[in-house]
Amino acid sequence: PFTDNSPIDEQKAALESGLAFRGKNNLCITKQGSFVFLGEIITDGDFSLRETPPENLCETCNRCQKA
Repeated sequence: PFTDNSPIDEQKAALESGLAFRGKNNLCITKQGSFVFLGEIITDGDFSLRETPPENLCETCNRCQKA
């Protein structure tokens, strides 16, 4: 298991796995928002995504850019 100090780019892994999308502020946005803790477990287990990836809600919001 890894947290914060990992050989894996956590943001890239979250984006490629469908866990998040990249917002206009370059943060990973999940269904819970952008203030999330990313970690990973390295395994040879076969896992599939059980949830649909979050919808990209950054199309018209622009609140982070205005702030």
